[in-house]
Amino acid sequence: MGSSGDTFPRRNSLYQLADISAFGANMKVSQIILWLFVVAVGLEIGAGMYEMILVVPLWANGAPESVVAFYQQNVANPQFALNAGPRFWMFMTPTVGLLAIATLLTSFKTAARHRKWRIAGSALIIFIVAATFAWFVPNIMRLGQDVPNMTAVDIT
Repeated sequence: MGSSGDTFPRRNSLYQLADISAFGANMKVSQIILWLFVVAVGLEIGAGMYEMILVVPLWANGAPESVVAFYQQNVANPQFALNAGPRFWMFMTPTVGLLAIATLLTSFKTAARHRKWRIAGSALIIFIVAATFAWFVPNIMRLGQDVPNMTAVDIT
């Protein structure tokens, strides 16, 4: 026990070992934005890996027949449709893009050793989100709506 009658010893306390003051009231807005950005990018990468491992093989293994069969299955049973676009990606991708812009804007007043990594990471994510909206979103929307009218060459 401490000499002042504390019930917990001050030496070797968890508070001192973990230095949790960095996550308390002393946390700056730029740190909060960076943490939100890192968590959001982690969620998006994890969701992308999930889709790549479990969902894409359902329709990509025997294109174009498998794409048509996947589409027909989703139309026949909409309650079981694996439709993550409007359920997840429509909200998550713009959120990641906005957090990347916020991270970029708050990067310029950070320490020099952190600044280059914050700028590089946020700029890369901004580029990826822009490319997603420019190329992937229109193509996946067209594929999701026009499958019955598309030829095998158009699908592949």
